[in-house]
Amino acid sequence: MAKKTTTAKKATKKAAKKIGSKKAAASAAIKKTAGKGAKIAAKKASKRAAKKAPKKAPKKSISNVSSKNLRGAELGSKSAAKSPIKSLTVSALVTPAAGTRRQPPSVRQQTTRPAARKTARSRLAERHEPVRPSRKTASRTSIASGPAGLRKRGKATAAIADAFHPADVRFRQAERQDWPGIRRLLIDAFGRENESDLVERLRASRNIAGEYIAVLAGRPAAYVAFTGLSVSLDQKPLRAVGLAPLAVASELEGKGLGLRIMRFGLESMRGLGYSAIFVLGDPAYYGRMGFSEKIAARFRSPGPGGHYLALEFEPGALRGEHGQSDWPEAFSAL
Repeated sequence: MAKKTTTAKKATKKAAKKIGSKKAAASAAIKKTAGKGAKIAAKKASKRAAKKAPKKAPKKSISNVSSKNLRGAELGSKSAAKSPIKSLTVSALVTPAAGTRRQPPSVRQQTTRPAARKTARSRLAERHEPVRPSRKTASRTSIASGPAGLRKRGKATAAIADAFHPADVRFRQAERQDWPGIRRLLIDAFGRENESDLVERLRASRNIAGEYIAVLAGRPAAYVAFTGLSVSLDQKPLRAVGLAPLAVASELEGKGLGLRIMRFGLESMRGLGYSAIFVLGDPAYYGRMGFSEKIAARFRSPGPGGHYLALEFEPGALRGEHGQSDWPEAFSAL
């Protein structure tokens, strides 16, 4: 009986040992697999972090950079020999050879600009054919000189145009010593002697109410005259004058001298006590100074061409039923 109990104990111990060794092996296997999983997870996390981090540019050696630049410059110089347009960009990279001078930036820019497109006016000028004036130029030059009609263009010395500056112009009343210069100005502006002869006839008949000039470089550059008129409204006499002629040196047209000398003359006539002023001319031009064709509608136009305009110094001075305005006989010779 005792032997049986000892063998049974030994058998149980062996079985317990086998069970314990199996448990230890199983636990070791579990630990081993757990360690592999942690390593795999750690590798994945490091790969993700590496993707998110910014990539650093690879460092280049000085020799590599210089060799590539020199090679690019050589290729650029070869392409520049084929096309002259690209030669300017290559010249900024390649240093000029000894004994040669690099062109300044202004010259390089001029060579790259395309030729300007010729207009119809420039082609006519090259063929020395007459060029038709544009609308803007025509509106400035079609200023009526009074009952004579539209003014004509003339020629003037370039000395006045070169010396022009708005601040250097002086406006004053014309004097006897200015008459030769005024005559030259009128002939230059109108291209004929009719207006200058008209002024001389008006002076001789004492029908000029006022003469005013714009002086530039010691000579008349613009001129305006006001003529005495016989005006009546509803059979009542009215103190009024006519604006004629108005002239500007041809080289100074479009610089506002005509409006400035006219404004100076109008203020002088207002100071002399006149109630209204009449003119035969362009409504668009004289309308800038307040002249209106509607105000002069009750008066008959003295000339066949142009628009008859009037300016009131006193509001309502030309308001009435029947009006009459007679210009001096000196205008009939025009």
